[in-house]
Amino acid sequence: MEQKAIFIILDISGYTRFMLSKEKRALAHAQIIISELLEEVLKHVELPMFVAKLEGDAIFLYATEEGLDHFSLAMRAFVGERLLLFFDVFYARLVDIRGHMASCNCGGCRNADKLRIKAVIHSGMALFYRIGRFEEVAGQDVILVHRLLKNSVPSREYILMTKEAYREITFPCRLPFTEHRENYEDVGDVKAFVFIPPSRDEELDRCLARFHEEESALMRGLKKLKHVGVVFSKYLLPVSLKVRRLRPLRNLKEE
Repeated sequence: MEQKAIFIILDISGYTRFMLSKEKRALAHAQIIISELLEEVLKHVELPMFVAKLEGDAIFLYATEEGLDHFSLAMRAFVGERLLLFFDVFYARLVDIRGHMASCNCGGCRNADKLRIKAVIHSGMALFYRIGRFEEVAGQDVILVHRLLKNSVPSREYILMTKEAYREITFPCRLPFTEHRENYEDVGDVKAFVFIPPSRDEELDRCLARFHEEESALMRGLKKLKHVGVVFSKYLLPVSLKVRRLRPLRNLKEE
């Protein structure tokens, strides 16, 4: 069945270099870290948004309203809010991981703070069909959103939207998107819009420092906990996370 949908790919920047370690322990820890970050994002995928498939270091999602050839205002707003939330929960978990990895000197743990997340989004038509127990999504617009991963955006962290997606999605706050253009041999000229946030490095460092202060207070037996605000950028809505003991990384241990 062919149906209109918004296609989203969330991709971890720095994955390839991150996973190229020849050290056994570093490679094992790197894979655990990537898995933890992807799982944290997946927890916040809710209807009418679906996971089409996991593609290594990326998550391919789509959002649709069955039986409609246009999107409701509620869905447009939901997709915009959820996109910003994906970035915030990714970095919140990265702060957790940095806290855990402080005592490990392997290449995977040392370089985890270099990981970033980016999103490419397109709106169009796709063919939805089943092969056995698997649901597949195909079509020219599906090809296009994947082509967008290879682009000329001068950043490792961004939201890149085709003009079709830009018209369909409503964000909860105004973001300074700029016009952008890509060209691909098989699909031609693509008009788009891109948002590149300010550097996250200083924000992560400040957040981690506050996190460790709260963790020390917790270890001293204080009952009242403060809150750490993890902010994607000054333009986005903050996510307030209650400080607790660092959530363990599964199977992260000395080997």
